[in-house]
Amino acid sequence: MILNQLTLTNFGIYKGEHTVPLTPSAKKPIILFGAYNGSGKTTFLDALQLVLYGKTARTSGRAKMPYDDYLRLLINRDTSPKIGAGISLTFTTLQNGKKEKIEVTRSWAEAGNTIKEHCTVKRNDLHDETTSDRWNEFVEEFMPSEISELFFFDGEKIEGLADPARSASFIRSGIYSLLGINSIESLLKSLSQIEKKKASEIASSTGDISLEVEEREAGELSKKKERLAQEIASLLNELDKVALDITKAEEEMKSTGANLFANRHKFQEQASVLKEQQKRVNAELHELSASKAPLLLLDELLADLKNTMSSGSGHNFKSLELFKSEVNLIKKTFKGADELKVIGALDKRIDALTNEVSNTSLDLELSEIPSALELSSLKTLVNQTIKSSENIADEIDRINKNLLAVPAEDKIQAVVELLNKKQSEKIKLETKHEMLLSNFVEVSLQQDKVSREISNKLSAIASQQTGLIVAQRVLSHAQKAKETLSKFKIELINKHLSSLGIEITNCFKTLQRKTKFNLIFEINAENFTLEINKVSGEQVSAKTLSAGERQLLAVAILWALAKSSGKILPTVIDTPLGRLDGPHREKLISNYFPKASSQVLIFSTDEEISKEHYIALKPYISKEYSINYDETTESSQFSEDYFNYEVA
Repeated sequence: MILNQLTLTNFGIYKGEHTVPLTPSAKKPIILFGAYNGSGKTTFLDALQLVLYGKTARTSGRAKMPYDDYLRLLINRDTSPKIGAGISLTFTTLQNGKKEKIEVTRSWAEAGNTIKEHCTVKRNDLHDETTSDRWNEFVEEFMPSEISELFFFDGEKIEGLADPARSASFIRSGIYSLLGINSIESLLKSLSQIEKKKASEIASSTGDISLEVEEREAGELSKKKERLAQEIASLLNELDKVALDITKAEEEMKSTGANLFANRHKFQEQASVLKEQQKRVNAELHELSASKAPLLLLDELLADLKNTMSSGSGHNFKSLELFKSEVNLIKKTFKGADELKVIGALDKRIDALTNEVSNTSLDLELSEIPSALELSSLKTLVNQTIKSSENIADEIDRINKNLLAVPAEDKIQAVVELLNKKQSEKIKLETKHEMLLSNFVEVSLQQDKVSREISNKLSAIASQQTGLIVAQRVLSHAQKAKETLSKFKIELINKHLSSLGIEITNCFKTLQRKTKFNLIFEINAENFTLEINKVSGEQVSAKTLSAGERQLLAVAILWALAKSSGKILPTVIDTPLGRLDGPHREKLISNYFPKASSQVLIFSTDEEISKEHYIALKPYISKEYSINYDETTESSQFSEDYFNYEVA
């Protein structure tokens, strides 16, 4: 699947119609978007999800809001709700082995007190009514919503996946979705219902065996498990809140200059290098000023002079004198009756040339005057040198501002203490989370035990000779089917967990590129937790990894799951480098972005993918855009550049 084009019409912050081409070129998979906070980056990402999945889209701003209210909120505030808004996405995908162009358009507007939504689909530029009516089923065939998180992800929120406990549910969900385990479990539940129904029929006639105690215990365990799941979910919300507090504390450190304090020596070195560059560029400007550059002030006069001299047939006073001497020599040689006539004609020609040259000649050679092309090249060189000087001056000014903003050490102490406090809270919450997960696993084991007891009793009931032959047969077949499906489910999961562990290991090696970091990742088949081991067999805790290494591991998990899906889909990455330091950013830029997929949409601020990173990515970028908010029109616009960066 390749995204070709997205059109937004009165959607959120985008007033009017905005069309963004997205098709990548060969061997250049990256479509790069640059945007400052509040300019419409998240709105663009929500549009991609919303146009594909509609009511089931996992967008950022909806939460528990009713779908109609959410659509109403997305209509541009300067647009009448009766006119409404819309999104159109064109993409190509393979259907039955053939490439097919699909255009899905989702539009909505106010109709009375409600919002009326329309979804229309074109296949190869022809309207397809059947696909339009059943779009939600159709999209699940080539990009199931359950695995969309593997291809649409937020770089700031994935670090938690590196924690074995927190990644377990995500890995389990990914595996279940990819392998269709949810369908198997649904079938097992249906068979269990049939078992209970038929067993009750048999038990009511025999009266020998009762399932009442076990079923009561199973119900209590189910409630306990559900309660633990709610506590875990609530705790994860607290963890997310603390993570947000940590992010705010880190931002406050930036605003108070604490990060500048740590980098003050680096700024000083950069300033020194830039000043040397400034001296060199200024020397080039002085050299140009001392040579031909001043002629640029006279470009129009020089053009007039060249035209004037050209009109003099190429003669000047020197050539005229030479011509006169030649003519006089001819005059002396004339003899006979026609002499006066020839001499008169030659005299007239000399007088005419004298008048012509006196009006045009400056005793200059025509070749000495610069041509328009030479002046244009000189002007380009001067402008480039001036621009380079201005850029260096701006960079020096920026670094000097950073140096002036470096605070005294005692002024940042409170911010550092707050950050340490929040990080300590995070550790406590993670410890509690591990304990709840342990309880959850224990209750699950108790459930399994009770289920086995029920199965044993059901087997005993099935073996009893009763008059309910049909019920016995159904019960027996249901038990065998359950047993077969359970074995198939376990074997299927174990097989793919092993290959997924190998894939995570390979992806992490590709991202990390550290020979000393020779780690092996395996997934525990019982609880889906990620286990980290050295080649020697020694187990490694995820907490010993740095924050950057944990983020790389989280990306490796997502990358491995995406590869294991067997689907060729675009990868959409928001804030890809928010929590990474310099070296780990370079790893992701060089080893992941160009290889993540055949189409990679990256949404970044100028602080994440800086000019240096942009230069490294440039060979893999097909298209680049900046999303700019215009305060005059109160709308965001797209420009075909990335923060006006230029690469030679």
